[in-house]
Amino acid sequence: HLEPEDIRDDYPVLHVSTGLPTVAVPLRSREALKKVHTDPDLFRAYLKQYPNHFCTHFFFVETGDRLLEARCMSEDYREDPATGSANGDLAGYLIEYRWFDSDDASWTVIQGEDMGRKSVLQVHASHIHDEWTIEVGGKCHLIASGEWDI
Repeated sequence: HLEPEDIRDDYPVLHVSTGLPTVAVPLRSREALKKVHTDPDLFRAYLKQYPNHFCTHFFFVETGDRLLEARCMSEDYREDPATGSANGDLAGYLIEYRWFDSDDASWTVIQGEDMGRKSVLQVHASHIHDEWTIEVGGKCHLIASGEWDI
């Protein structure tokens, strides 16, 4: 389990959304990130107190120069190895709070490593003259493909 001291106190834990909501949780260390998991009973109790937080929870830590590592815990108690929407929400959060001391930044996010499905996402975001740009792309482990039969 995470302890309160595992969570950074210089940036907020915050409900953010660029379309699909996420709770962004900044952590202090890679070791804290390894401890992240979802306990269904505790999550249900948490939702009674914060019902608008029935969404993805995105835990992240900075592990290098413009390198973040993250874990995405979904509301169905599962972990997602590569989450474009949560990384988009995180991008808005990082730029809004000037994580990189800039209104325009690019960085890499490693996600899914702790579940054995490492994904590498490239993110660029800017907020200049009231105009937002958020771009998320990268490589992930393909587990299925298909076509719509319409």
